[in-house]
Amino acid sequence: MTRRVALAAGCLIFIATRLTAVPEPLGIDQGIFATAGWGMTRGLMLYRDLWDQKPPGIHLLYAGAIALAGPHPWVVVVLDTAAWTLTAIFVMLIATRLGAPRAAWTAAVVMAIATFPSFAFNYGGFLERAVPEVFITTLAAGAVWATLTRRYWLAGLAVGVAAVFKPTAAVYWPVCALAAVLAGDTATRAAVRMAATLALPWLTVALWLWWAGAAGDARDAIVDYNIGYVAAGSGPLELPLRFAHEIWRLVKFDPAWLLGAAGGIAAVVGWLKPGDRARPVLPALAIVWLAGVLVAVAANGIRMYSTYFLPAAAPVALLAGWFLAEYSRGARAIVAGLVLLAAAGLAWRSQAPQRAIRYVGADIGRMRGTLAREPYLDMFSSRNRRGYSARANAELADYLRAHAAPDDRLYIFGMAPAVYVDASLLPANRFLWTYPAVAPFMHGPRWGVDALASELTAAAPAWLVLEPNDRDTTGRWRDASETPAIRGLLDGYQQAIVIGPFTVMRRTVQ
Repeated sequence: MTRRVALAAGCLIFIATRLTAVPEPLGIDQGIFATAGWGMTRGLMLYRDLWDQKPPGIHLLYAGAIALAGPHPWVVVVLDTAAWTLTAIFVMLIATRLGAPRAAWTAAVVMAIATFPSFAFNYGGFLERAVPEVFITTLAAGAVWATLTRRYWLAGLAVGVAAVFKPTAAVYWPVCALAAVLAGDTATRAAVRMAATLALPWLTVALWLWWAGAAGDARDAIVDYNIGYVAAGSGPLELPLRFAHEIWRLVKFDPAWLLGAAGGIAAVVGWLKPGDRARPVLPALAIVWLAGVLVAVAANGIRMYSTYFLPAAAPVALLAGWFLAEYSRGARAIVAGLVLLAAAGLAWRSQAPQRAIRYVGADIGRMRGTLAREPYLDMFSSRNRRGYSARANAELADYLRAHAAPDDRLYIFGMAPAVYVDASLLPANRFLWTYPAVAPFMHGPRWGVDALASELTAAAPAWLVLEPNDRDTTGRWRDASETPAIRGLLDGYQQAIVIGPFTVMRRTVQ
């Protein structure tokens, strides 16, 4: 009992410490979702007026949260913390259900530490917070738990909702079907019963898009654009080589992945050991689950961002928890101790503990008023002067709030979508960042620099902002403002101020 109380207290401390990040700024992806969600609460329609390539699950979630609490950056922190806390609970319930209560608590601790944003990622982890994969992880864990308890309708519903966040989440349907075998059922029977509710979320969303007249725009964004986006840069050898490299990198540098790999190897050795009738079922489930996650990651194409691997946290934590629990006694404790020591060495070498202490301390200092805003925001800025700058974003939003009228429209040529919601100015064009408008993935009268210039000329926004950003030159959007069409648009504007990388233009022609 004492051990459980201590572990529970430790998990609560990690949850509370996550919430200290409420002063942190919005990242790029969070800016897209927050602006889309806020715009939806202001009467704009997703895909038609607020373009993003992701399915509507994440935007609807942000819209609901903003409708309840307002367009505040701390909403992102609360959503992220709630999702990871619920995931940890499901991890504990799953391990306990499979007869491994000691592993349940250990896995929860691994989850709490390994998914702590500033411990696991650079820049405090604010770029990886509350993205679709976070909520997919929670829904997948809930679906696995529902499967083990034979609530197949609930498992199917959870997988269906996860697929509304990203279609690749449909991979958890066969994962849950295989998990049903561990509950004493057949995979076919479980899959059929889950199918009864699996499609309901997407059917509901499709009906809503059709009713709103945005079904065609949604198809362009979710299907056609993503096909071109995923295919770009992928080849018969490039994708598997990049995939293998990323997996090996995680095992080499991520302590949770090292512990999970040790758990997987130990489980396989146990299964192959002659005469050993005790076949551990928890690592079997975790390995099947992890395989499904990796299939979903590979389906995203050659751009393997760190966020794509977030759903692996739950099965990796289960493998790590089972390994540490099973190898904590007898002679095998030496093996567990050595692996745990190696994992701690990886964490120290990557400066994960130091980084977590630094960012949590800065968050607390900012909330207490002992740390000024400018040096605080500089902690969330790219070392590349042409990269993301949280401080420049905040200063731009401050300027626009002070000088723009509430009904003014704004368009930013670049990739600073958080400024729209931070400045409380609705975007003047459906493209919340310029890259998709000029990327070579789509063709037609509504795509390209000329089309963007024509739409902006018709919209006549009160403010234009130019951001010379070269983070991704695939779509040639860095040079969009240098084209004749955009230069013609700019003839009706006058430079107001330069803030960091941003040139702010005010409309002079009425």
